[in-house]
Amino acid sequence: MHSADANAQLWSSPVTVAMQISSYLSLAEVNEPDIGGPMWQGTLQQYLDLYRVSVTAIKDYNPELKVSGQVCSCGGQYAKSLLAYCREQKLPMDFFSWHCYSNSPGGLSREARSARSLLDANGFTNAASMCTEWRPMLAGFGEVAWSPNQPSGSVRAAFDRNRNHEAAAFAASALMQAQDAPLDMAHFYTADSSPWSMFDEYGVPGKVFFRLQGVPSIVADAQSGERHRPAGCGCVDASRRSF
Repeated sequence: MHSADANAQLWSSPVTVAMQISSYLSLAEVNEPDIGGPMWQGTLQQYLDLYRVSVTAIKDYNPELKVSGQVCSCGGQYAKSLLAYCREQKLPMDFFSWHCYSNSPGGLSREARSARSLLDANGFTNAASMCTEWRPMLAGFGEVAWSPNQPSGSVRAAFDRNRNHEAAAFAASALMQAQDAPLDMAHFYTADSSPWSMFDEYGVPGKVFFRLQGVPSIVADAQSGERHRPAGCGCVDASRRSF
């Protein structure tokens, strides 16, 4: 969804249909609206009103369904405005979804602390904090975006760097630091056939894949008790949170 007239209740109908086929609904009404452009062409107020319409339809259908909004960076205006709006309008926020693309291994844990602080400051102390996209960005967005003046092969090399031995060390460090962060879930982006994947276009795993494959042993060696254990590749922690 790129734009919406939230006052016309058109969006609530497909939401209701989705609820009829799922007992657990993750409401990601707009992906990365803070980017604008192809992601979201409406106003901030339309975004907020769209969340209100959606979450009201979901909770009217089944109050037990878990819902969320956001799906962008923690420090931007959309995150702050949405949580403030939900606090003022007394709207639910069962969990909070955010993304982290960092060139520093400490970025994931720093963003986790920012998200938790923002949730707590707005009264959502029981809302789970979920990083639904994270990855190493040793080669930045400017390097992975093709343009006519770039050298031949440079974009491929940039994507390769983000899955190579450097990225593997980055991922291990990020996850070890995240063990002590207030983070309930972390999803690595991604494991498909896109250039962003931990695999190349032929399905050959990069070195970051093998590091993530070892996450359960990192967790077992580093942690005990009921502390948060975010992982990146389909692991389950001892407190039965799924990662």
